[in-house]
Amino acid sequence: MQLFIVRHGKAARHSDSGRDADRELTDRGHRQAAYLGDRLLVSDVRPGVIVASPLTRAQQTARPIAELLGLELRTDERLATGSTAGLMIDLIAELHDAGEAAGAIVGHNPDLSLLAARLLGGGWGGSHELRTGQMVAVRLRGRVEPNAGELVGVERLVEDDD
Repeated sequence: MQLFIVRHGKAARHSDSGRDADRELTDRGHRQAAYLGDRLLVSDVRPGVIVASPLTRAQQTARPIAELLGLELRTDERLATGSTAGLMIDLIAELHDAGEAAGAIVGHNPDLSLLAARLLGGGWGGSHELRTGQMVAVRLRGRVEPNAGELVGVERLVEDDD
């Protein structure tokens, strides 16, 4: 199985409601989501499923990607902030067991960075932390478990003010 781990795009610091869960993407965040969708569209391996955190910024990142790829967007609480690598691995294992050859998950840090490190056996290079609007592609060998992943690639829209 190939897994695309996507951190949501750049989000506003605050929401109108004052709730963290309601923070929306900035213009830059929307551009990042569109870029990742374009990269997945031309990828040799495309996800057959996209699952996102229920938080607004993750939904706003995942929705245009799902629409571009013609996929239904699924939502799962195990991708919300404060999740554990173990819960996310359980979700990925469910996708694998359902026969998905490739899938994308969209969520938050530090949770996704910890997941990537756990699947890849420690780290994946760089700062070991996913930046906003960044995607890490991981090929999972056999069972979905710690240290079962191989880094395939990393994608992120780079702009002049990065």
